[in-house]
Amino acid sequence: MSRMVHVATWNRRGDCFEYAHFTSRQIARAILKVYEWPAPVDEQTLATRIESKKQAGDGGFDKLWAKWTPPLPTKMKVAEALWPLLEPRVERAVQAGRPMGVPVVRIVTEAWRLATRYPRHSMALER
Repeated sequence: MSRMVHVATWNRRGDCFEYAHFTSRQIARAILKVYEWPAPVDEQTLATRIESKKQAGDGGFDKLWAKWTPPLPTKMKVAEALWPLLEPRVERAVQAGRPMGVPVVRIVTEAWRLATRYPRHSMALER
């Protein structure tokens, strides 16, 4: 069974993807960037709230905007706003010969290694 199940986390703390890859200020800035209305909090206040959730091990930072005026940000829109920060970080790590220092690169590489580790077996299915 151990060959079939593999558990990995973004970092030793077990943070969510965003906390493992971005600062609280970067996340706050991305949230405010995708929010279509004037935000009820400023960037520093939001960053402080995100940092509190991070320190508490609460990955649900999307709850921070639950009471804001719709349309609300989504985690996907926040992720898209954060991508311009992550892409060059990955490229720099690759160029420096240290790509495994970026959690997403490490996890994707490990997933690929596990997926290609054992020979595949074809099975014909009958109707």
